[in-house]
Amino acid sequence: MQDSKLDAEQANVSVSFVAKKKNIFVRIDRRHAHHIFLNLVDNAIKFCRDGGSVRIRIEEKGAGVVVIVQDDGIGIPEKDQANVFSKFFGATNASQLDVSGTGLGLYVVKSYVEFWKGKIWFESTEGKGTTFFVRLPKKK
Repeated sequence: MQDSKLDAEQANVSVSFVAKKKNIFVRIDRRHAHHIFLNLVDNAIKFCRDGGSVRIRIEEKGAGVVVIVQDDGIGIPEKDQANVFSKFFGATNASQLDVSGTGLGLYVVKSYVEFWKGKIWFESTEGKGTTFFVRLPKKK
């Protein structure tokens, strides 16, 4: 996550991380986990305004672990929300921040999460921010 730290500093975005337990194990390989969480954190930083914040939390929930990535950025317009995990998606308000991307990141993230028998969803309010939730099964 070193690149995200540098991006956050350059964007004047604060990033915090909270996990109640030190060691939490999930069923996923390191490469996929890295790609999933790097994409979510990078997006949260990218879509924050100057001086914004990104909060990352890990919580155990029953037989799973939920990773929550929350930002107070521009949010996703309601009319775009159904397409967030589609190939080549770009929110209509993304042009406000002069960000670039292929529109494949969340599509790939969702496919990785589902491959590992997990679930991904989000809540968003335009102008107030977005929270992504990734639930993965605990390692037995």
